[in-house]
Amino acid sequence: MTLKTLDDARALTGRLRPGRRLVVVGGGFLGTETAWTALSMGCEVTLVASTPTVLPGLGRQVGSLAGERLAAAGAAVRTGVAVETVRQVDGLPGNGDGDGDGDLEVLLDDGTRLPAETVLTAIGSAPDVGWCAAAGLDLSDGIRCDAADRAASGVHACGDVAASYRPPRGRHLRLEHRTHAGDQARVVAADLLGEHREPDRAPFFRTNQGPHKIVVHGLITPEAEFEAHEVDTEHDRLAGVYRADGRVCAVLGWNAPKQVLRLRRELLTGSGPASVSPPLAGAPKPG
Repeated sequence: MTLKTLDDARALTGRLRPGRRLVVVGGGFLGTETAWTALSMGCEVTLVASTPTVLPGLGRQVGSLAGERLAAAGAAVRTGVAVETVRQVDGLPGNGDGDGDGDLEVLLDDGTRLPAETVLTAIGSAPDVGWCAAAGLDLSDGIRCDAADRAASGVHACGDVAASYRPPRGRHLRLEHRTHAGDQARVVAADLLGEHREPDRAPFFRTNQGPHKIVVHGLITPEAEFEAHEVDTEHDRLAGVYRADGRVCAVLGWNAPKQVLRLRRELLTGSGPASVSPPLAGAPKPG
């Protein structure tokens, strides 16, 4: 199964029953959030990710922590492995329609065989822009836009498909978060009214990983490294910053809403923390 539409969500929900075996392929936000939900519904959950940790976009330290919490809740978390094929127990390839209750088998590239009644594929998405290819737009990564989300004269784009130019970063970025789509829509509306509105300098998104709430403000780039500044192991709280080229580019809070808002103010003023506070005993090391 895939999870792209409301109908997909309803179909998946109907299959998540106590004792049923679910294999989630993909360790991003969609995969991990679904794994947590399935655990809460009594399913036996295995999550498979080809990346070294789950939530790789948040870096090794935070991703490792998220994987540890998911495993502690009862999921089998397999990272650094890939799926070779999914087949029915009779040896025939699965048809992928999600119908019926027949047993499936997921074969990994390390030889592991995972039995399941349901397999969810959550390995990312590609922008569907072929329908506007004749318009002469730059479709190298979604629809490339300027800072006002203009793709061409009289053409605007926003949402997952829009690769907007971000002046502070000097490049185009396509962000797949609901809150960012809302910010883009406000920028587009202002431009259509002949006004000017700057995009949010610190775009925001959040994810609920079971009982754990992760909040991020800013833009985490692939080269950014996370620095933990406030760690409270007793209450399972963590706050810190991401640095790229010596500059703070994003802040993150793990069950720490007040701390992350303070760090966000420092991010907006450009006065990020100068040094890393010593982490408490048992806290994950910065990565």
